[in-house]
Amino acid sequence: MGKKSETAKPEKEKKEPVHPPARRVEITAEVVKEAVRLAAAAKDSHLIQDWYDVGLPYLQLRQRGKSVTWYVRAKRRSQKLGLASMPKGSMDRVGYLSVKEARAAAARAYDGIEAPPPPVSKSKPEPGAAVPDAPVVEAVGWTWADLTREFQENMKGMRIVGGKVKLPSQSTQDDVRSSFSKAPLVALGPKLLTALLPSDFTGAIKLIQTANGHRSAEKALTYAKSAMTWALGKRTDESGLGSTMPWWEPLLPPDPPPAMLKEIAARNEARKKAKEKFTVADLGKLLARHEEFCAGKTGRDAISPGIRWGLWWLAYTANRRSSVVALERARLFQTDEFGRPGWGRATWPPESMKAKQDFWLPLPPSALHVANSAMSDWAALVKRSHDDFETQWVFASTRRIGRLADNEDVAVYPSSLNAHIRAMRGQKKSAGTKNYLEGVPQFWLHLVRTVATNYLEDIIDPAAVSAMLSHSDGEAKSKLSETTRRFYSTGQKMELKAVAMETWCAAIDEAYRKAGGKPPMPSQIPVNPVVLEEMRQRHERRNIQRAKDKAREEAEARAEAEAEAKAAKVRPA
Repeated sequence: MGKKSETAKPEKEKKEPVHPPARRVEITAEVVKEAVRLAAAAKDSHLIQDWYDVGLPYLQLRQRGKSVTWYVRAKRRSQKLGLASMPKGSMDRVGYLSVKEARAAAARAYDGIEAPPPPVSKSKPEPGAAVPDAPVVEAVGWTWADLTREFQENMKGMRIVGGKVKLPSQSTQDDVRSSFSKAPLVALGPKLLTALLPSDFTGAIKLIQTANGHRSAEKALTYAKSAMTWALGKRTDESGLGSTMPWWEPLLPPDPPPAMLKEIAARNEARKKAKEKFTVADLGKLLARHEEFCAGKTGRDAISPGIRWGLWWLAYTANRRSSVVALERARLFQTDEFGRPGWGRATWPPESMKAKQDFWLPLPPSALHVANSAMSDWAALVKRSHDDFETQWVFASTRRIGRLADNEDVAVYPSSLNAHIRAMRGQKKSAGTKNYLEGVPQFWLHLVRTVATNYLEDIIDPAAVSAMLSHSDGEAKSKLSETTRRFYSTGQKMELKAVAMETWCAAIDEAYRKAGGKPPMPSQIPVNPVVLEEMRQRHERRNIQRAKDKAREEAEARAEAEAEAKAAKVRPA
């Protein structure tokens, strides 16, 4: 039986990888999501897409085929950090790095990467020729991107300023992050600090002034100078600034052009008049128009519970917007054991307050109703889109990815309330051009404090007004226990605050009714107060457990570092 004739199979044509130009962006959770979507749709591994971070120029995100991977590429070397995605349904996080974890890993890896050695000459040396010394590699120090990362990390913890312990401030961190994310400063990222010139700063600040205004330019220069001074004084060796004179200290922002000066003067004059003319009656009108505006928005255009009820809360409490939006559920009490029947209590930790002291506020039923309605509406809305997701915030955002990487539990951002006011004025294109606040004088969030002061100071004890508005009285922090009646009365002046809150909230309710407003009610079925109190206690227990876990992890890390240090001492050379 003869053999079958064999026909040669045609060789498969090898596809060359397709590698579009890399993108230089700020790598956020949204960028990772885009890479994961591309990976899910990939049919093979021939298409390669790279993203490089603007803040950490050496951090790379690569999508190839079904994989999305983190790398560090620096000093002519490449090092894999880990995976940026997990298989669907997998709970195994081995090798997975979030955006925040990837940034930290990249910084560590970058410090440990060494440039490859110089090529070895293939020619034989002459007999008796001297052997050249190995090249000396000098430490080059930080780039501007390194400094912005390290400075922002430092701002997250407690630090010593003027001999006193300064607590971290989220609003300051937001300002610093916003300033350093301006394109002209981001463009300085790859530059070594030792190579920066005054013209680099002045040129960047001038561009920021043109694009974002004079105030933004002032802030950006202030934080840039602070970061450089911090690096010189606190990170002298690592930054490479040890032999550098602080040439940046005398720098000033450029003078605004004449047209901008006129705008600033006009804006200041308008604010001055608003402080004098805006009354409680105007605030009542604003809230009535606010309810009308919210009622007219449905579906995708609906106003989120945090915004709708957040403006009411701001009006009732007359507190700074940052402390308003940062109220934790664990710190909202449905009853006040030392207070009036039917009243609740809200508390803020020192880091949330401008005075950096604990702040308590008694809540009359109307103010407590606002907080509870915000939680009820949020729970009903989020359950439809995110199932049983929980939040630690009273005024929570409905977006699930925050402005900070990997932040999936987001409070309403202060600027969102400002944007809501602009939308009601018809100044935000996405919300239409109808001016719902026609006839209402110019208003901004901080103005509520002035209106409350103007109204209350002639009616009640000025000390009660000051206590309600969280004005610092210059006294040292109370050392009394928070559970004592004396702390309640003396340390927090809660009786005085209650007088001010009762008078002020009643004035707002009366002005709102006169403006034609109907009692604001939650859009969804209200949650039982007993359930809300159980929820608060659950969040409080969770916070306590998180604090314990963090303390344990820090203790374990210290013990491990001490053990390594001891082992290094006894290890033979």
